Amino acid sequence: MKTGSYICATLILTAAFAFGQTVTSARSGTLHYFQGDISLNGEPLQWKVSKFPEVRDGMVLRSGLGRAEVLLTPGVFLRMGENSAIKMLDTRLAATRVELLSGTIAVESEDPRMSVKSAPVTLISGDREIRLSKNGFLELSADPAELRVFKGESIVAAAGQNISVRDGHVLAFTDTLTVAKFDTRSADDLYLWARDRSQQLSAASMSTARSLDDSKGGWHYNSGLNMYTLVTAGGTSWSPFGYGFYSPGSVGDYYSPVAYWYGGATRGASAGGQALSAQGHPTTTLFSPVAAFRTSQSDFPTRGGSGGGPTGGFGGGEGGGASAAAAPTAPPVISHGPRGR
Repeated sequence: MKTGSYICATLILTAAFAFGQTVTSARSGTLHYFQGDISLNGEPLQWKVSKFPEVRDGMVLRSGLGRAEVLLTPGVFLRMGENSAIKMLDTRLAATRVELLSGTIAVESEDPRMSVKSAPVTLISGDREIRLSKNGFLELSADPAELRVFKGESIVAAAGQNISVRDGHVLAFTDTLTVAKFDTRSADDLYLWARDRSQQLSAASMSTARSLDDSKGGWHYNSGLNMYTLVTAGGTSWSPFGYGFYSPGSVGDYYSPVAYWYGGATRGASAGGQALSAQGHPTTTLFSPVAAFRTSQSDFPTRGGSGGGPTGGFGGGEGGGASAAAAPTAPPVISHGPRGR
């Protein structure tokens, strides 16, 4: 990495350390980030700094050529793909319910309280109910009607049955409700964008946790980065993609900003890491996306399984996929052609 780029990225993140603010939300449904053509109850939305619309009970959030990220219960992110629509049925933190009307959504969970008996988030697709019973990452689509669980476990209530769908399995919503394996290394654009977002939110979690004396755990706003992130009450929570979400107590175990990322999702990748003895995780391979806001690992799932590393979504900027400016060796961005900036 070029020294100038490294110093610039370091200064930006160091400046953000002082701007973590505790936020206590009584509801799910904060529209945290969006790109492109997004409407709420039929009204087109325009991005405004530090303004985060609320998707309240009964509201419909719809995307055209765009994507959106919605904060549900603390540690649970819902992301919409292009030409998709959701309806918020219930925004209570203890019983959040979201209906998929069309298209595809992805849900990433870092909530350690997830359990099959008290899962706080329920997804609705037709006459089916999906609950995340273990932390992980899933995609739910309306056409074809199916559930893909990349990591974790979900319980589907359908046709009088409770069906468990685990890592690397897909449930097709047909008359037979068949569960089958699928190749988790072949990912679509929504997966790749979600992965980039998880990386950025993890970097924000590190910067925010460093600015706090303590935390009860939950969503925190970082005004220096103009984004919310998850700060845990204690310890470090690892995302399905291998990125950390920190508490004020655990963030000191990591050398910031040169290394902080546990490479658990890289399936054995070992190049480019730095060993940290204090991090207490069974692996000693760590990587450094804080300074660059992206990873050069090519062992992640890629679109069509063809390699190429992370995508930049709809273009640069926070939330649109990480910028390659600070990482000259970063892999090429997957282009959307005319759907770019």
